Amino acid sequence: KSNATPFTIGISGKWGSGKTTLMKTIQKKLENDFNGNDGFRKIKSVWFQAWKYKDEEQILAALVAEIITAIKQDSSFTDKARENFLEKSKAILKRIDWLKLAAEVGRVTIGLNADKFLTLKKDDNIDIDLANAIKDGTSGETEKYKEFLSFYDIFNKHFDDLMWSYLGGDKKTKDDKEAALVIFIDDLDRCPLPKIIHILETIKIFMDKKGCIFVIGAAKDVIQEALEKEEKYTKMEADRFLEKIIQIEFSLPKKIYDNSETFVNEIKERLGIGDALTEDVVKIIFPILSYNPRRIKALFNEIALHQEILRHGNVEIRFEKMLYWRVLDKYNKEFVSYISDDKSNLNGFLKDLKKYKELIKKKTDFTEIEKTINNEKHLSFIRDKNIYGLIEVLELNDDLYDRLLTYAEKFEVPQPELETKEQILDWINDLEKKANTQGIDYKRFIPVEGGEYDLEDIGKKNIKKFEMSKYPVTNIWFREFMDAGGYTNFDYLSDSKEDTEIKNFLTILEEKQPEYWDDERFNNDYQPVVGVSWYEAMAFCKWYSKRTGKRYYLPDADEWQAAAAGKEANKYPWGKKWDRLKCNNEELGLEQTTIVGIFKKGETKTGIADMAGNVWEWTGFENTAGRMIRGGSWFDGSGYCQVTDYDLIDPHIRDAVIGIRIARSL
Repeated sequence: KSNATPFTIGISGKWGSGKTTLMKTIQKKLENDFNGNDGFRKIKSVWFQAWKYKDEEQILAALVAEIITAIKQDSSFTDKARENFLEKSKAILKRIDWLKLAAEVGRVTIGLNADKFLTLKKDDNIDIDLANAIKDGTSGETEKYKEFLSFYDIFNKHFDDLMWSYLGGDKKTKDDKEAALVIFIDDLDRCPLPKIIHILETIKIFMDKKGCIFVIGAAKDVIQEALEKEEKYTKMEADRFLEKIIQIEFSLPKKIYDNSETFVNEIKERLGIGDALTEDVVKIIFPILSYNPRRIKALFNEIALHQEILRHGNVEIRFEKMLYWRVLDKYNKEFVSYISDDKSNLNGFLKDLKKYKELIKKKTDFTEIEKTINNEKHLSFIRDKNIYGLIEVLELNDDLYDRLLTYAEKFEVPQPELETKEQILDWINDLEKKANTQGIDYKRFIPVEGGEYDLEDIGKKNIKKFEMSKYPVTNIWFREFMDAGGYTNFDYLSDSKEDTEIKNFLTILEEKQPEYWDDERFNNDYQPVVGVSWYEAMAFCKWYSKRTGKRYYLPDADEWQAAAAGKEANKYPWGKKWDRLKCNNEELGLEQTTIVGIFKKGETKTGIADMAGNVWEWTGFENTAGRMIRGGSWFDGSGYCQVTDYDLIDPHIRDAVIGIRIARSL
């Protein structure tokens, strides 16, 4: 009773972390255990699922209607009180109808958001708006506006009457020590970002109402992002806005194995998997699943269902083996794809893993380990403790391998149906969130096998073995070049004609940075660097070569195509058929680059990412028409994303569609 109203409690946590469960528990405790007991107010509550109203123009109308509906359905109401309430609610429901109508009229006639009216005072001058409405031939609506302008005063009066009639308190004194209305707003972070702002601004209307308490469940970072993307809020204003709205903030604690033990034991018992979930295994899989109860339950239920379906098809796989395989796939699709593509890949990896374990047991120096295991790809997988741990408990043999591949093929998750730009953006945002940028090895190189390649439009070529960067050069990598004085300190260049041309180009640049370095569409650390000329691309190669002592260069046309098409002579990096969901090109309509490597299914067989779309890539090839770029970009159609396509352009060009990919000599 001592907590003065109004106030708002914010419960913050990521999707599936238990916000709704906690809020439902609070609601139950308030209404049953604490309601009216000594020291506690009499409580009534309303549950408002914000995302259900994401398409509503007037959130206030939806919220008030939800409150009234909840009150109507309250079985604790006496018949007489209900009859009195229904009579009083007519007036406010009428105002809600006006509110919805005014929102529609306001949007069509004078473009004034209806929410703005809620903050208008009686003496505010709106004659200009009304004059414009008359000028536009909508003067017949002026009466509706006049009616609407009185909404806020009438809303205040009627809503207070309704609320305190419901709470049973004194309408005159509004003694919030005796009673309060608690409004739970769930899944706010599932709404589109602009709608989140709309709902928060609506809540402000209630901020001066005694007896009102809000409990909002949402991921704080999503709310913060929504505010910061709104033009009218600076970052500082966004922080202050949240401080004004939320008086008490509770962040769900990060789950660790210690406080997950009960949960694990319940899963073991329910699914009958006995000792399969050892403490060591749980410590691997729970962090991969972000300790997220909803995600963990969903995965375990999915596997239990799949296991039954497979059993009817006479395919037996132990639950824990399916679990480890699925978690491994969720953690590193590149690794699972690599060992699934060819059994020889798995066998080669397991041999190197055995060597690695023996060398570690002997406490061998890592430099020596690198020499013994002459496969950088295998070594990078082996050194990942999660891959290492899951492969150890999987104990893959030929029979289990074949069964797991049957499982994977039978239950392969289809790509989503993406029609609208909004659906595509949501899908891309989801891919980027899952990318775990801290885990992107952006300096990684992939071996390209030597030998004869049948290159379409070029013919048969003998390619010497080399390595290609897995990703286009990212902003975070290119920043190292800038921070080292790459644009001004030319000690990595010689006096050759080519190096002199590079030096001259860099010297005359007014801004010592790529053309689009400050453009938010292109400057995430893990997006490919764009707006770099051929001279800057070459400078980066020469600088990195000097720094590392190894030779890095722009691949020539034959090498680039061999890496992209493989010995299978694919039309696209991933295969023979076009698939718009395997790269970032014009058909997605994003109009910008994406974080490197998010299109896992668009990689080459050897694991090189983004060789179609995202950015064109400079090569070392030139003729009288210019320098060659290859791969297509976010701006180009599918024809430009074929491995055979190219363009020849002026080496001075610095465009938002052009980036860099580099090769390394062996």
